[in-house]
Amino acid sequence: MFLEPLAENILQHALVGRTNGVILLRSFCRDGLLVIQVADNGIGMDEITLNWVTEQMRQASAVPAAQHTNGSVRSEKSGTTEPAITPYSIGLSNIYRRMKLAFGEQADILIRSKENHYTVIEVIVPPENRLL
Repeated sequence: MFLEPLAENILQHALVGRTNGVILLRSFCRDGLLVIQVADNGIGMDEITLNWVTEQMRQASAVPAAQHTNGSVRSEKSGTTEPAITPYSIGLSNIYRRMKLAFGEQADILIRSKENHYTVIEVIVPPENRLL
Protein backbone atom coordinates (compact mmCIF):
# COMPACT_ATOMS: atom_id res chain seq x y z
CA MET A 1 0.00 0.00 0.00
CA PHE A 2 2.79 2.46 0.76
CA LEU A 3 6.28 0.89 0.70
CA GLU A 4 6.49 0.53 -3.07
CA PRO A 5 5.45 4.16 -3.80
CA LEU A 6 7.89 5.39 -1.13
CA ALA A 7 10.72 3.42 -2.76
CA GLU A 8 9.72 4.84 -6.17
CA ASN A 9 9.76 8.35 -4.70
CA ILE A 10 13.30 7.79 -3.41
CA LEU A 11 14.50 6.47 -6.76
CA GLN A 12 12.89 9.32 -8.71
CA HIS A 13 13.93 12.18 -6.45
CA ALA A 14 16.51 11.37 -3.79
CA LEU A 15 18.98 9.07 -5.52
CA VAL A 16 19.07 10.62 -8.99
CA GLY A 17 22.70 10.89 -10.07
CA ARG A 18 23.99 8.96 -7.04
CA THR A 19 26.13 5.90 -7.68
CA ASN A 20 26.14 4.59 -4.11
CA GLY A 21 22.55 5.16 -3.03
CA VAL A 22 21.16 3.23 -0.10
CA ILE A 23 17.54 2.68 0.95
CA LEU A 24 17.02 1.46 4.51
CA LEU A 25 13.75 -0.06 5.76
CA ARG A 26 13.17 -0.45 9.48
CA SER A 27 10.08 -1.20 11.54
CA PHE A 28 9.44 -1.06 15.27
CA CYS A 29 6.75 -0.24 17.83
CA ARG A 30 6.63 3.12 19.57
CA ASP A 31 3.91 4.02 22.07
CA GLY A 32 1.75 1.12 20.84
CA LEU A 33 1.96 2.22 17.19
CA LEU A 34 3.78 0.52 14.33
CA VAL A 35 6.46 2.79 12.88
CA ILE A 36 7.93 1.96 9.47
CA GLN A 37 10.96 4.05 8.54
CA VAL A 38 12.16 4.40 4.99
CA ALA A 39 15.49 6.23 4.82
CA ASP A 40 17.91 7.12 2.06
CA ASN A 41 21.31 8.74 1.71
CA GLY A 42 20.16 10.88 -1.20
CA ILE A 43 20.07 14.59 -1.91
CA GLY A 44 17.87 15.46 1.08
CA MET A 45 15.95 18.70 1.41
CA ASP A 46 16.56 22.04 3.05
CA GLU A 47 14.12 23.11 5.76
CA ILE A 48 12.04 25.32 3.44
CA THR A 49 11.59 22.51 0.89
CA LEU A 50 10.85 19.97 3.62
CA ASN A 51 8.15 22.20 5.11
CA TRP A 52 6.67 22.85 1.65
CA VAL A 53 6.58 19.14 0.73
CA THR A 54 4.97 18.27 4.08
CA GLU A 55 2.37 21.01 3.69
CA GLN A 56 1.56 19.95 0.11
CA MET A 57 1.20 16.33 1.23
CA ARG A 58 -1.24 17.23 3.99
CA GLN A 59 -3.24 19.80 1.98
CA ALA A 60 -3.59 17.65 -1.13
CA SER A 61 -4.73 14.67 0.91
CA ALA A 62 -7.52 16.80 2.40
CA VAL A 63 -9.00 17.41 -1.06
CA PRO A 64 -11.59 14.77 -2.06
CA ALA A 65 -10.16 12.36 -4.62
CA ALA A 66 -12.97 13.17 -7.07
CA GLN A 67 -11.61 16.72 -7.40
CA HIS A 68 -8.10 15.61 -8.46
CA THR A 69 -7.27 15.56 -12.15
CA ASN A 70 -3.73 14.62 -13.20
CA GLY A 71 -2.02 16.40 -10.32
CA SER A 72 -4.39 19.35 -10.31
CA VAL A 73 -7.48 20.12 -8.32
CA ARG A 74 -10.75 21.44 -9.67
CA SER A 75 -11.52 24.67 -7.84
CA GLU A 76 -15.13 25.03 -6.72
CA LYS A 77 -14.73 28.82 -6.58
CA SER A 78 -13.55 29.49 -10.11
CA GLY A 79 -14.67 26.26 -11.80
CA THR A 80 -11.17 25.90 -13.26
CA THR A 81 -8.45 23.36 -12.68
CA GLU A 82 -5.57 24.77 -10.64
CA PRO A 83 -2.23 23.19 -9.76
CA ALA A 84 -2.38 21.87 -6.22
CA ILE A 85 0.32 19.24 -6.00
CA THR A 86 3.61 18.70 -7.76
CA PRO A 87 5.51 15.58 -8.74
CA TYR A 88 7.29 15.90 -5.39
CA SER A 89 4.11 15.54 -3.39
CA ILE A 90 1.76 13.40 -5.51
CA GLY A 91 3.15 10.09 -4.24
CA LEU A 92 3.30 11.24 -0.63
CA SER A 93 -0.18 12.75 -0.84
CA ASN A 94 -1.62 9.52 -2.20
CA ILE A 95 0.08 7.47 0.51
CA TYR A 96 -1.04 9.90 3.22
CA ARG A 97 -4.63 9.81 1.97
CA ARG A 98 -4.64 5.99 1.89
CA MET A 99 -3.24 5.85 5.41
CA LYS A 100 -5.93 8.20 6.75
CA LEU A 101 -8.71 6.30 4.97
CA ALA A 102 -7.49 2.89 6.15
CA PHE A 103 -6.36 3.69 9.69
CA GLY A 104 -8.00 6.98 10.70
CA GLU A 105 -6.53 10.00 12.43
CA GLN A 106 -3.81 8.12 14.35
CA ALA A 107 -2.09 7.25 11.08
CA ASP A 108 0.56 9.73 10.05
CA ILE A 109 3.62 10.35 7.92
CA LEU A 110 6.54 12.30 9.35
CA ILE A 111 9.52 13.45 7.30
CA ARG A 112 13.01 14.45 8.45
CA SER A 113 15.71 15.50 6.04
CA LYS A 114 19.11 17.14 5.81
CA GLU A 115 20.13 18.66 2.52
CA ASN A 116 22.87 16.67 0.71
CA HIS A 117 22.74 13.93 3.35
CA TYR A 118 19.51 11.99 3.93
CA THR A 119 15.73 11.81 4.17
CA VAL A 120 13.81 9.67 6.65
CA ILE A 121 10.10 9.06 6.18
CA GLU A 122 8.20 7.54 9.08
CA VAL A 123 4.89 5.89 8.35
CA ILE A 124 2.91 5.54 11.59
CA VAL A 125 0.20 2.90 11.74
CA PRO A 126 -2.18 2.30 14.67
CA PRO A 127 -2.75 -1.23 15.99
CA GLU A 128 -4.49 -3.65 13.63
CA ASN A 129 -7.71 -3.75 15.64
CA ARG A 130 -8.21 -0.08 14.77
CA LEU A 131 -8.42 -0.72 11.01
CA LEU A 132 -11.49 1.12 9.72
